[in-house]
Amino acid sequence: MRQNLLLIGGTVGYMILLFCLWGEAGWPESFGIRITAHGKAGLLENWYYSYLLLDRPDFWDILTFLYMRAPVAAGLVWLGRSLLRRAAGDSQGNLP
Repeated sequence: MRQNLLLIGGTVGYMILLFCLWGEAGWPESFGIRITAHGKAGLLENWYYSYLLLDRPDFWDILTFLYMRAPVAAGLVWLGRSLLRRAAGDSQGNLP
Protein backbone atom coordinates (compact mmCIF):
# COMPACT_ATOMS: atom_id res chain seq x y z
CA MET A 1 0.00 0.00 0.00
CA ARG A 2 2.78 2.42 0.96
CA GLN A 3 4.66 1.62 -2.23
CA ASN A 4 1.57 2.37 -4.33
CA LEU A 5 1.06 5.71 -2.60
CA LEU A 6 4.70 6.65 -3.18
CA LEU A 7 4.41 5.73 -6.84
CA ILE A 8 1.23 7.76 -7.30
CA GLY A 9 2.64 10.72 -5.38
CA GLY A 10 5.88 10.62 -7.33
CA THR A 11 4.06 10.48 -10.64
CA VAL A 12 1.76 13.37 -9.74
CA GLY A 13 4.73 15.41 -8.47
CA TYR A 14 6.70 14.68 -11.65
CA MET A 15 3.80 15.73 -13.88
CA ILE A 16 3.10 18.95 -11.95
CA LEU A 17 6.73 20.04 -12.28
CA LEU A 18 6.75 18.95 -15.93
CA PHE A 19 3.73 21.13 -16.72
CA CYS A 20 5.41 24.07 -14.96
CA LEU A 21 8.56 23.55 -17.04
CA TRP A 22 6.50 23.30 -20.22
CA GLY A 23 4.94 26.65 -19.32
CA GLU A 24 8.32 28.30 -18.73
CA ALA A 25 9.75 26.93 -21.98
CA GLY A 26 6.57 27.69 -23.95
CA TRP A 27 6.46 24.06 -25.00
CA PRO A 28 5.23 23.09 -27.62
CA GLU A 29 3.50 26.22 -28.93
CA SER A 30 6.61 28.44 -29.16
CA PHE A 31 8.23 25.85 -31.43
CA GLY A 32 5.34 25.91 -33.90
CA ILE A 33 4.19 22.41 -32.94
CA ARG A 34 0.47 21.79 -32.78
CA ILE A 35 -0.45 18.71 -30.77
CA THR A 36 -3.90 17.60 -31.91
CA ALA A 37 -4.12 14.40 -29.89
CA HIS A 38 -5.58 14.39 -26.39
CA GLY A 39 -4.76 12.36 -23.30
CA LYS A 40 -1.93 9.84 -23.39
CA ALA A 41 -1.45 10.19 -27.15
CA GLY A 42 -0.87 13.93 -26.74
CA LEU A 43 1.72 13.34 -24.03
CA LEU A 44 3.54 10.85 -26.25
CA GLU A 45 3.62 13.41 -29.05
CA ASN A 46 5.14 15.94 -26.67
CA TRP A 47 7.89 13.46 -25.79
CA TYR A 48 8.44 12.59 -29.45
CA TYR A 49 9.09 16.22 -30.44
CA SER A 50 11.12 17.05 -27.32
CA TYR A 51 14.39 16.87 -29.29
CA LEU A 52 13.41 20.29 -30.68
CA LEU A 53 14.03 21.76 -27.23
CA LEU A 54 17.75 21.38 -27.91
CA ASP A 55 17.56 23.64 -30.96
CA ARG A 56 17.24 26.71 -28.73
CA PRO A 57 20.12 27.07 -26.26
CA ASP A 58 17.87 28.45 -23.52
CA PHE A 59 18.18 27.34 -19.88
CA TRP A 60 14.50 26.42 -19.56
CA ASP A 61 14.48 24.48 -22.81
CA ILE A 62 17.50 22.38 -21.88
CA LEU A 63 16.19 21.80 -18.35
CA THR A 64 12.80 20.76 -19.73
CA PHE A 65 14.42 18.33 -22.18
CA LEU A 66 16.55 16.74 -19.46
CA TYR A 67 13.58 16.50 -17.12
CA MET A 68 11.44 14.87 -19.82
CA ARG A 69 14.15 12.31 -20.59
CA ALA A 70 15.08 11.55 -16.95
CA PRO A 71 12.51 8.72 -16.48
CA VAL A 72 13.69 7.04 -19.68
CA ALA A 73 17.32 7.27 -18.58
CA ALA A 74 16.46 5.97 -15.09
CA GLY A 75 14.57 3.04 -16.59
CA LEU A 76 17.49 2.14 -18.83
CA VAL A 77 19.95 2.36 -15.91
CA TRP A 78 17.69 0.14 -13.79
CA LEU A 79 17.36 -2.38 -16.62
CA GLY A 80 21.12 -2.41 -17.22
CA ARG A 81 21.86 -2.90 -13.53
CA SER A 82 19.41 -5.77 -13.23
CA LEU A 83 20.83 -7.46 -16.33
CA LEU A 84 24.38 -7.06 -15.04
CA ARG A 85 23.42 -8.47 -11.64
CA ARG A 86 21.69 -11.39 -13.28
CA ALA A 87 24.71 -12.07 -15.51
CA ALA A 88 27.07 -11.87 -12.52
CA GLY A 89 24.88 -14.29 -10.57
CA ASP A 90 24.73 -16.73 -13.48
CA SER A 91 28.50 -16.69 -13.96
CA GLN A 92 28.97 -17.67 -10.31
CA GLY A 93 26.45 -20.48 -10.54
CA ASN A 94 23.89 -18.62 -8.43
CA LEU A 95 20.32 -18.11 -9.48
CA PRO A 96 18.83 -14.62 -9.00
